[in-house]
Amino acid sequence: MYDDFRQRVGDTYEEYELGSVTVAMISDNRNANAWIQSNVTCPVEQ
Repeated sequence: MYDDFRQRVGDTYEEYELGSVTVAMISDNRNANAWIQSNVTCPVEQ
C-alpha cells in the first residue's frame, strides 16, 4: 500500500549520517531537479 502511494505521489524521504550531523532529503522521483535538503530534522510519531 505505501509503495503504491509513493509511486503515485513520487516523493522519497531519506536521511543520511554525515559525521555527527543527520541530513534529510526529500526528492521527486519524476523530476531530478526537484529536491530539498536540510540538516534540521525532528522525530515524527505516527
